[in-house]
Amino acid sequence: MKNPNRLAWVPVVLAHVAAAAIAALLLLSVGQPVFTDDLWWHLALGEAYAKEGPWLAADPILFEAAGPPKPNAWLSDLLFYGVERGFGFTGLRLFHAVMVGLALALAWSIFRRASGAAWVGSVGMSAFALLSAYRFFQLRPHLFTILATLALYRLLLEGGRRPSPGRIALAAVLFLFWANFHSGFLLGLVLLTAACAGLVLFRAIGPPATRARVDGRLAALALTVLIGLLATLVNPAGPEPHTSYLDAGIMTPELERVADEWARFDLFRWPSLSLPPTPLVFAMGWLFFLLAPLAAWRGFASWRAPPSAFDRPEVDPALVGLALASLVAMGLAVRFVWLGIFPLLLFVAAWRSLPEPSPRVSLAGRWVAGLVALALVPAFLAAGDWSMISRAIPMSVARYAQPYPTGKHASHATWWLADAGLKGHLFGDYHSGGFHGYWLAPNIKTSLNGSMNVPRERMDAARALRKRKGRSEGESFEQLLEDQKIDLFLGTGIPRVRYSNRPLDTTTTHLEGNSDWVPVFRNVRSAVYLRRNNRNRENLERVADFYREEGVPFDPDLGFRPDEVILKAPQWAYRNGLVPTDMASLLRSASDRTPRIRLRATDRIASIYALLGLYEKAIKLDRRTLVYDSTAKRARRRLVWSLLKSGRFEEANEEARALDRESEGAGLDGLLARAAASAKKDDPDIASQGLAQLPLLAPLEVQQVDVGFPSPPARPRR
Repeated sequence: MKNPNRLAWVPVVLAHVAAAAIAALLLLSVGQPVFTDDLWWHLALGEAYAKEGPWLAADPILFEAAGPPKPNAWLSDLLFYGVERGFGFTGLRLFHAVMVGLALALAWSIFRRASGAAWVGSVGMSAFALLSAYRFFQLRPHLFTILATLALYRLLLEGGRRPSPGRIALAAVLFLFWANFHSGFLLGLVLLTAACAGLVLFRAIGPPATRARVDGRLAALALTVLIGLLATLVNPAGPEPHTSYLDAGIMTPELERVADEWARFDLFRWPSLSLPPTPLVFAMGWLFFLLAPLAAWRGFASWRAPPSAFDRPEVDPALVGLALASLVAMGLAVRFVWLGIFPLLLFVAAWRSLPEPSPRVSLAGRWVAGLVALALVPAFLAAGDWSMISRAIPMSVARYAQPYPTGKHASHATWWLADAGLKGHLFGDYHSGGFHGYWLAPNIKTSLNGSMNVPRERMDAARALRKRKGRSEGESFEQLLEDQKIDLFLGTGIPRVRYSNRPLDTTTTHLEGNSDWVPVFRNVRSAVYLRRNNRNRENLERVADFYREEGVPFDPDLGFRPDEVILKAPQWAYRNGLVPTDMASLLRSASDRTPRIRLRATDRIASIYALLGLYEKAIKLDRRTLVYDSTAKRARRRLVWSLLKSGRFEEANEEARALDRESEGAGLDGLLARAAASAKKDDPDIASQGLAQLPLLAPLEVQQVDVGFPSPPARPRR
């Protein structure tokens, strides 16, 4: 008879290979060009802390902030800034990868020690990596909280031992630094308290003979909680950070755009691939909530039975408390799904407490675990966080070597604002607020960024401005801009079909034709408008001087005219994203005798003109196309859109009828037809609000238009 253990090494190898693959994929995404939006304002604050210390007199990048920045993560900001100053953005990326690598290595070690088997360490680390991928992907101070939590478990709870005085002292030092690196230190105190609660429960229901042995451990952990609490008070803000973490959870939903922070882990709502939790994490969460109570019950049984009834290690009662508290935290917010490591450890402990299985059962269990570990790799790729963290990974070595993706934050417009030397208050995208603050402050300060160091009404105003409306009935979009003291409006985005679960507001055309604002920059993805008033007279002079030196036509009364710039300064237009590098070739092809070549070029040119606000030029091209081919749906769709944006509602409605007949009211065609039908009837303010968000392009069409538009070159540092 063959020895069943002869192939025992195969599932072990499968587990290790799967762990290596998942770790490699995660580190690949972590090491990509700097992608975290909040990192920019952390760098800006780090520079301010380096110059002035942790007690800042005012926010260095936000205008009319709620107050000075809270120094709850001042050491993190200072460290990020120091790494960037010393080693550049490449150093920051390597630092990020090292932090994540340390967390994965520590998790592997914890699982190996808990199980006594290296292959279990690999399976556990893989599961932890899948749960934590989205959090690991972001270079933010919360990485210190993840590392500190794992270190705290190793110092005080691993192995079920009473912590020694030396370990308690190390934990106190850990809490001291933790409170200055991230306000998540409160999580460490809560988890330690939960571990104490588990020990109290054990003492209450366990056999009398075993109760005394937990008393010393319980007292040591309770003392550590007290010492840790005192240590965390040693920070620039004193007791204030002890509530700020919870305040952030209350404030964040007001933005409606921060989907990865404090959203509840809803077990009864099917997830998507574009927002956390992804389907794989959702399934793992269900598994935890179903099996953790069974594992805890196994722990209760092991505590109550006489010692002679169990010849296996009992389940650590502190771990039961830790795991159940982690489940509560996971249910409260998706940002805590990485705490699933503690329910996983509870499963390992419950498994080890079971009677020793037969060799065949043990081998079968290894095979199941190895195959499941291997299956986690494609599951991660198809249904896990990989769908979110891999979107921007460059596909070439040269692009991967870039310090950060400049196309993400309307960098053409940002560089223009910096080079033109403008000053004042800027309204832009919430997710780009930190980027703008880093590159443009102190000359230009922004209205909002991820620090949320602004009054609540500023958040409400930002949401309304992106929708091109006032905050309340009777307040106009223009009045709200004045009320918010906005000097510069940076509109962004291509008018495209939006994903329903991740709204993408387009603001590029919000101020088109507004006589109180002068357009000072425009390309296909962004536009900058300057308020016409005495306060901005010097800014307008700076703009005129800048364009004069660049040899670019500009009329202070009419503003920036893309058609004039394309004609008289084509090289500048190429460099700044107005037209693709093959624009000259497209114009030649638009006159080609071959219909297919001519129509393809005309279609793309018309899209570019429409996106630049050159509606009359786009209308002329599309009418010419429809004369030749009346079934050219994209040309008719674009014609309806351009007519609507030009205020020619009657003509738009006429063209939309044909569009509606062809589409039968469905999709983008139907949406444009309905917009054309209602635009003439609506109040002008309501019509303007609806047209500001009206899409023009489907996702595939955006990709086609993007061809030939290189991203602006990255700048090394501020």
